Parts: sequence; C-alpha cells; structure tokens
Amino acid sequence: MGGVPKSQWTRAGTVETVIGLVILAILVAVAVWVLAVQNKFNPAVKALSQGQFYGQSWSGSETPTRDGGAADTKGFEQIAPDNLKPIGAVEQFGPDTLSDKIDGKAELYLACGFESLRCQRFALRTDPNKWMEWFEYDMGDQYNAFAVYSLQRRESAVPLHFVPYAYRTKNAIFYVAGKSYIEAVAAEPDPTLIEAMIEMAKAHVATFPETPQELPELKWFPSEGLIPHSHTLQITGAFGFEKFTRVFSAKYNVEGREVRAFITQCDDSASASNLAAEYCKFLLDNGGQPISYASPMPELKIIKFYDGVTAVFVQGRFIAGVQGAESAEIAVQLAAQLQRRLSNWP
Repeated sequence: MGGVPKSQWTRAGTVETVIGLVILAILVAVAVWVLAVQNKFNPAVKALSQGQFYGQSWSGSETPTRDGGAADTKGFEQIAPDNLKPIGAVEQFGPDTLSDKIDGKAELYLACGFESLRCQRFALRTDPNKWMEWFEYDMGDQYNAFAVYSLQRRESAVPLHFVPYAYRTKNAIFYVAGKSYIEAVAAEPDPTLIEAMIEMAKAHVATFPETPQELPELKWFPSEGLIPHSHTLQITGAFGFEKFTRVFSAKYNVEGREVRAFITQCDDSASASNLAAEYCKFLLDNGGQPISYASPMPELKIIKFYDGVTAVFVQGRFIAGVQGAESAEIAVQLAAQLQRRLSNWP
C-alpha cells in the first residue's frame, strides 16, 4: 500500500506532542503570573488608605478631586434635613473634568463661565432606595448662573418662590443663589424626597449673607404680553453671532402668536449702531432677505430669516429686536413696544 512511511508518522506524532507540551507549559506560566499580580496590593489603593493621592495629603480636611487638587470635604450634610442621609462622599470637578460627570452638557456650562462643580448623593433614612444627587455649580457670578439656569429650563417647570429664580419638575429642583446654580435630581419622583430637597434648598439659601435679588436687566422688557418665566441670558455667541455677548431675551404672546424679544447693551450709542449693522449683515450673509415695510420706526431693519421675521433697532446704547415673528406686522408691533420701554432707560 502506498503513502507516508510509518517512521515518518511516528516522527510527526513526536513533534506534535513536544509542541503541545511547550504550549501547555507557557499557559501554566501565564496563569501563575496573573495570579501573582492579582494578589499584589494595588499601590493606588495603598495610597488612598494612607490618606495620600496625587501628591496631596487629604486626611481630615481634604479629599482628592478629579483635577488633582484638594476640595472641601464637609459636603452638604450641614444643610440636609434630618430625614436625608449622605450615601457618598462629596465629589468635585473642574473645567477639565466636568464632562466626566455631565457628558454631553459640559460645553454649555463652560461657555457660561463655569468654575467648579461639587456634588453629593443623599437618600431617605426610611428608604435608602429613594435617593437624589445634589449638584452645586460655581459659575463665577450671578449672571453666569442665571444664564445656565435659563437655558436649561424644562418645559414642565413649576415655579418655586424661595428665591427669584427657581422651579421644580416631577423629580428635580433647580435654582440660582448668588454665583451658584443648583440642580437636585431624584432617582424617582417621590413626594417625600422632593419635599426634603426643597427644604435642603431653603437651608442652603439661608446660608448666604444677602438675599438673592432679581437681575435688574430683566426690567428692560415690557410686561404687556410677556410670557412668565421665559427670560433667558446668552453669555457669548448669542443666536450664532459671535460678537453678541450678554444678550437677554424673553418670549411674548402677540395676537395669539409666540415671538421672542431680545436686548443687549453696549458702551455707547455709536458702538450699538455699529454692532447692530454687523448683526444685520450677518443675517443677510446667512440667507436672510430684507423686507420693505412701512413702520413708525424708520431706523428699524426688518429681515426675513429661516425662523420667521427678525426686526433690529438701536435705542441709545441698546440693541434690541424681535425674532421668529410670523409677519412683519407682528415684528413691528413688538419692536415698537420695546422701543417705548427702553426710551425710559439712560
């Protein structure tokens, strides 16, 4: 019978056996090495147990932060009501690490002047499964804090009245206190937990040396037709126009239609005129079309834009206008109302 000689089969079988034994020996060695590494004490864990990390000693009064610095470890226990208990240490995040905590929203906070975030979780003593997280954003000043608050406002907001700017939803509360913007978010919409969060918020506000006040700029807007709690503040790049900074706006109901009014203030009337002209050019360069419309405001610029009709005018140091109107008539009507109001301001 033809084929491979029996001697060659034997040699092949021997080679395969040797290779198999070598591979088995390697696998055993790897397994031993893995077990040895797993049984080693992690040096980072050892550093934490000794109260040292990132070169910082934080025993007693300091804890490590995501930025590698030190943070206040007191947390928020001192303002929590008796029926809440902390279920975690306070965490701190800076501009470089904010996205680690609130991925997807960090850019908004950073654009509004964000400086730091401290947060901590609490649960009901009677039911640890009902818990919430307290977020305290240091935004640098009250304007920055209001900007985030106003741009984040939920459609389902129910006003709260312990500070000028506060509201609640089914499972959360939001408010501005000085330079702080606060969010307290519950894992579920439990009434007892929500009431505890509101009590905690009131205790927090009580620690401030001065009672939070309304922003005076919001009084620029006439009250007729104003939709309550619709004010917003954009710190930079308002409406996509890079040179528009600190622009206030509010929504109005004009003849049953919703339209937005906006106001910003410049150093002087010349600066206001120049900036208004640049904004109008920006609209035209991006698809806007000028509209000819007889109005009692000869200086009013009316432009058809994607979201409706925009009207822009200058009143002293103010640039003001209307956005998203369904017609030139509605835009002119609200613009005239704004001009009358601003004529009373220096």
